[in-house]
Amino acid sequence: MIDKVGLIYTDEYQKYNFGKDHPLRPLRLKLTYSLMEKLNLLKHQRVIIMKPRLATQQEIETTHSPQYIEVVKKLSENPKDKSVIPYRYGLGPGDNPIFKGMYEAASLVSGGSIVAADKVWNNDDFKVAFNLAGGLHHAGKEKASGFCIFNDIAVAIHHLKTLKENMKIAYVDIDCHHGDGVQWLFYDDPNVLTISYHQDGRYLFPGTGFINEIGEGEGKGYSINFPLVPGTSSKTFLKLFRYTAPKILETYKPDILITQLGVDTYFGDPLTQMGLSLSVYRDIAQTLKTCAREYCQNKWVAVGGGGYL
Repeated sequence: MIDKVGLIYTDEYQKYNFGKDHPLRPLRLKLTYSLMEKLNLLKHQRVIIMKPRLATQQEIETTHSPQYIEVVKKLSENPKDKSVIPYRYGLGPGDNPIFKGMYEAASLVSGGSIVAADKVWNNDDFKVAFNLAGGLHHAGKEKASGFCIFNDIAVAIHHLKTLKENMKIAYVDIDCHHGDGVQWLFYDDPNVLTISYHQDGRYLFPGTGFINEIGEGEGKGYSINFPLVPGTSSKTFLKLFRYTAPKILETYKPDILITQLGVDTYFGDPLTQMGLSLSVYRDIAQTLKTCAREYCQNKWVAVGGGGYL
């Protein structure tokens, strides 16, 4: 039996669009998919392209408050609705502009991550599934943040938790920005281990992710952060990653691995100040593949993340 790789994608992802001058342009996804086509990756016998679905309101409510969801719904239907004060919820001019249809667009991204998680957990033929549009790791329970309306990663994690009692989930985030939303949402949960490699919060949004953020209550010790100085090289990053990630995952022994694969640590990214080359991402992916196989029951859910035009 040939192991399959699920790729969750649709052109409907283009509707998650904050406007032509916003850094998180959906063109990023279209260009990535187009490059995969040009390289004939999509014709590989192992690659199965799957469509996302809309996450239900009930699924989104596992992560976000009903009040926040209703605000997003109202503004999605009418961006000029005067009955709500958008900035209280992180919405409005700046990082998270309001746009018509944003509830459906954000729900589709979350649904795509649920599809990826479902496929890997329930179908042994699929060892890996990748939601290209996912990785919206900054959104909090009651607030949009950092280009993220709904936290698709947290929604997928909560979905997985319904499939097995006391499931142990490891989350590894290599985005240049700290994965704060996922960390805080599971900060007291020992069954969700969060590991983040990111540019030091003293120099970059969201200003968190320090080594003393280790979890609280029953979750103390299950939040791990590796803040890195601006200009960190590929060699330094890869040495740290290969030395730490496998050992942590081997010790934790999760039932499944989820990774946020932002590539804005690339030295040419316009929003960040790190020093990684393109080739390092291949090496990181190979390490994660080995870790998933050896320490995570050979179950790997991947989502996208940062990387800007």
